Amino acid sequence: MKAKIALWIFKCIGFVIMSLGFYVRNAEFYPSLMNRITPETVRAEAAIKKIKSGEKIVPGEEGFQTLADVYLASLSASNNNRPIPPDVKVDSFQRGASMESFGQPISMNVEIDLTSTVTQIGNKAGKADDGRSVTFFESSISEMKQKNLLSFGQKLFLAGLTIEIFALLIDFISHLGANRKATALAAKETNGRAGISENREDIPY
Repeated sequence: MKAKIALWIFKCIGFVIMSLGFYVRNAEFYPSLMNRITPETVRAEAAIKKIKSGEKIVPGEEGFQTLADVYLASLSASNNNRPIPPDVKVDSFQRGASMESFGQPISMNVEIDLTSTVTQIGNKAGKADDGRSVTFFESSISEMKQKNLLSFGQKLFLAGLTIEIFALLIDFISHLGANRKATALAAKETNGRAGISENREDIPY
């Protein structure tokens, strides 16, 4: 009885994990959970807010490396996917020019400072000629976040599915063993009855 209860609990755990895999996208409403699932995008979003407020983001600050990776990847993509030379580094991000409508910003650029030891980059001031908009970074980080959530959800679903399959396998094996025992017991009883019948036939009247 205890084994059956434990197996039932095991199946329930698998089902719950599988269900969480489907609803993991709602994790965005729980900051503490997002910090565990996709911490790099949480830090990058915080860095974007700082840039929009006028702060300068430099190496070592939270979210900087993720933004740098996103920018360098886009730089490579715009250059026929050629790899970025290893000496090219992002030095800082800061708010650039913005367009306003009725006093409210509708578009904002991000100035990106690059440094290199060998490769000729940007202009003479060291600025990247193709700076990106805030919207570019926001959409890139949002896409990365969705991919991370999807990946985490798939892992949860597969983990739950594995538990369910394992529980069903245990249940099948236990039923198979029980059926074999029942068959063996029935055969033993049948043989015993047959032996008793033979003994009765041997008794003279």
